[in-house]
Amino acid sequence: MHRNEENGIKECSQLWELDDTKVCLHYAKLLLRDSAKWKLEEFMKEWRRTTPAGMEPSIEMLRGEALVEKLGPESWLQLYSISSLPTKPADRFSALFKERAKWEWDDLEPYLRYQDLSY
Repeated sequence: MHRNEENGIKECSQLWELDDTKVCLHYAKLLLRDSAKWKLEEFMKEWRRTTPAGMEPSIEMLRGEALVEKLGPESWLQLYSISSLPTKPADRFSALFKERAKWEWDDLEPYLRYQDLSY
């Protein structure tokens, strides 16, 4: 089996299979680049509308790619990709805590994956 994981396509013999998560994430990034912040509810509605039929986008797919912020009764979503952060731990922590003074562990954890850091 030949795998081309970067673009979300897996090839088995003569069959091709799309990686739902990578395809959904691609469409999410397109939407997030169009607008700095989205109301979470509106984003999810638009994401579902633009994603190919048969694929089900999930907020979990955005871990390490976007941040959700609660402002009063509403939740807002913004692009904040792990790929845009420095790889040196001290620089990464500095960037993270410039973005937010306080973090919940579930929000912070994807940005701390050790394989993404250079020591």
